[in-house]
Amino acid sequence: VSTQSTGILALSFTRPDSYWHYLVSASRDRLMHVFDIRRDYELVQTISDHSAIVTSVKFVEKPNDSQLTLLSCSADKSVRFRTGFNTGSLQLQFQTYQHVQEMSTFNDLEF
Repeated sequence: VSTQSTGILALSFTRPDSYWHYLVSASRDRLMHVFDIRRDYELVQTISDHSAIVTSVKFVEKPNDSQLTLLSCSADKSVRFRTGFNTGSLQLQFQTYQHVQEMSTFNDLEF
């Protein structure tokens, strides 16, 4: 993943048996990059809504559901929940639907 020059801290793939085929990476530069695996890891979105290092990212998929959720946590002491939407160009784009701010830093997400 050559788009992140400051070091990758977290990676998450969608399930191999799912409808979705994506990889997300997170790094010290507070950016997350979403790649389409089916298109030779083409970059489909850069997300920059955290204000500090992104420490973990996870895709969450419900069985038999066509919705994809992306979660991230950061040294800015927040967890963000995003829903994936197909755009007109058949590209997936994520929009934040919930933002939780806490008193301490989250270092990992486990489901």
